Amino acid sequence: MNKGIAVPIIFITLMLVSISGLPSETQKERAAKQAELDAICEVARQENLTLVRAEYVEECIEKKQRPDRESCERFYADYGESPGGN
Repeated sequence: MNKGIAVPIIFITLMLVSISGLPSETQKERAAKQAELDAICEVARQENLTLVRAEYVEECIEKKQRPDRESCERFYADYGESPGGN
C-alpha cells in the first residue's frame, strides 16, 4: 500500500469508529464503571453530610435555634439531600 494513501485511510477509519461510537460491550463496561464510581462518591458524600449535619445540630443547640436537641436533629436530618431524594 502506498504510504500517501495509508495515512488518510487510517485517519478516516479512526474517524468512522469515533463517530459510530464504542462497541456495545465497551459501553456496558463504561456504564458499569460509572455506576461503581457514582456509588463510591455517594458513600463519601453521605459520610461528609453526616459530619456537617452533626455540626449544624450542635450549633442549633448552642444558639437555641430550636426548642431542643430532637427538634434540631429533625430539622437537619435531610440537610444536603437533593429535592428529588437523590
